[in-house]
Amino acid sequence: MVASNVSPSHELRRHPRSLVSGPVTVGWTDAAGVNRISRGKYVNASETGVCLELRDPLPERGFINFRCEGLRLSGSGSVRHCGRKQMTWTVGVEFCGGLSWRPSACG
Repeated sequence: MVASNVSPSHELRRHPRSLVSGPVTVGWTDAAGVNRISRGKYVNASETGVCLELRDPLPERGFINFRCEGLRLSGSGSVRHCGRKQMTWTVGVEFCGGLSWRPSACG
């Protein structure tokens, strides 16, 4: 896994994203109260959030628990957006509870 910063001139995010990739496991409770688990991959990360690609859509504004193996990062987050991308769902997650990540944390 190699981290590289992504910072196009039109970028409006508070923190730059790093292109990283690896397996992620996500858990959440669906609208019916059923505990669900999905596996996918993370595709970029910043100090305050991570972008995931999953097989299942997640409810926007919902809370999830996740574990990004290669980043040594696990915790909870809030789903900020979820959109279809071909056969997967792209999910933007904002970290909760003071969780943060920096590229040096994956070394």
